[in-house]
Amino acid sequence: MAGRIETYVHSDSTTENKGALIMKIATDTDFAARTDQFKAFAKQTAMMSYGALGHMRRFVAGPEIWDMIVAKFPELEDQRKTLERELGEKVRIAEMAILRL
Repeated sequence: MAGRIETYVHSDSTTENKGALIMKIATDTDFAARTDQFKAFAKQTAMMSYGALGHMRRFVAGPEIWDMIVAKFPELEDQRKTLERELGEKVRIAEMAILRL
């Protein structure tokens, strides 16, 4: 399995919602994982996932949490499916974790 580990850190001086998300987005080959489209999808997905789940104090979960994220941001699932068609490979959210201060 190939893919990418992507992170998003949310930390500023004006809000109390400080934390980070780390996720593993899997695909079939390193070739696909190195494309600009895959990297852009990973970056946006990490940021939007934190937006959807950042209220949680802490969790480590597998792909079942994807439904919660897509409920808030359905366009992410559309983008994932489009990316699969463009790459000709499966793209899946394999693991993720959130840590908060």
